[in-house]
Amino acid sequence: MVGFYSHRKTARLRARIGDDALWLLPRLWAYCAENQPDGDLSAYDTQELALLIGYKGDATSMLQALKDCRWIDLDGKVHDWEEHNGYHKKFSIRAKNAAEARWKNARSNASSNANDTQIPPHAPLNTDMEKERGKEDCHKQCLEHQPENGNGREDIRPPASRPASSELSASERITREKELKRVEATLDKLFQRASDFGLTQDEKMRRASLKERRQEILDLLGMKA
Repeated sequence: MVGFYSHRKTARLRARIGDDALWLLPRLWAYCAENQPDGDLSAYDTQELALLIGYKGDATSMLQALKDCRWIDLDGKVHDWEEHNGYHKKFSIRAKNAAEARWKNARSNASSNANDTQIPPHAPLNTDMEKERGKEDCHKQCLEHQPENGNGREDIRPPASRPASSELSASERITREKELKRVEATLDKLFQRASDFGLTQDEKMRRASLKERRQEILDLLGMKA
């Protein structure tokens, strides 16, 4: 990276696309490090690639110039990426495996907790608990049958409290589990970025927010971190 600006390939690219050559390649490398750690851009559409790295000129000319100057190989891979930046791919695989292991462990803990708290089939019922449940059911039925107000609209009901893990429907549980996977994946990317480059203040705030959201979802699902 130190010799990039004085490299003859940079001079050739600059002669083809102008001063955009001075920022385009660092932007391309940064995108690959975060989103395409194997450096293979062969599956990307030309217009899509230009949009992702912020190039506003002719996308076809840009890609052809990159290939002619040998910054991108003819097969669509970043030139010598594996040699100089192969660790990004290794870190990505390591982070993915770690996320899968944590997810498997969380599911296992949730299943174990469910088995530990299961009520035996012949256990005596808690009379006081049943009474409270009866009051709640009665309150819900009363709300459902409230008359409309004078404007022809239903009366505003109090907001429902957050449901416990056992009260989640199958579809709600699936939705929360998918969200948890997305949060875990984003946290893994931020962890990798922190190891490689460090985080900006906004990224640190985002990571803290994601950690809080992950804990909320785990609590909702009855899982342990």
